[in-house]
Amino acid sequence: MWFYDIVHLGRYIMENEPRPKSILICDDEPDILEMMSNLFKSKGYAVETATGHEEFFAKFERNRPDLILLDIRIPDRDGFSIADELQQRENRAPIIFVTAHNRSIYRLCSPVAGAVDFIVKPFDPDVLLASVKKALKSDASGSNWFLYATCRKSQLAEQSTE
Repeated sequence: MWFYDIVHLGRYIMENEPRPKSILICDDEPDILEMMSNLFKSKGYAVETATGHEEFFAKFERNRPDLILLDIRIPDRDGFSIADELQQRENRAPIIFVTAHNRSIYRLCSPVAGAVDFIVKPFDPDVLLASVKKALKSDASGSNWFLYATCRKSQLAEQSTE
């Protein structure tokens, strides 16, 4: 009888033990991916990485993350269009854009695209970590589609003039 109780107690503990928060990082720079992955793993987060949108969405569907770190410019697709698709897939994870492109239009559009923060590379790891902690506490993802459409149109117009 006591063995039965120990088995149930063990099962209860395993089912109710908090799991580490998961982060999915999409960036086309291997060094940045490795640095961010090591940073968050050292702090106890479960981390997955992707270098393109197909790999990103495969990992997203397999294990819906608690938070997404997303580069705005990756070779096969931009971060704003990935954010679009995440909204269509009913993503509830906060998004933080991490980019080397510090343009005002990106800063303006990132909150309405569902992002809770915008970090410019190169960044201080402590600033990134603080942003992730804040986003995971608030879980404040969301989107304003009218404003996003306006920003998206402006961003595309700006890219076409580059």
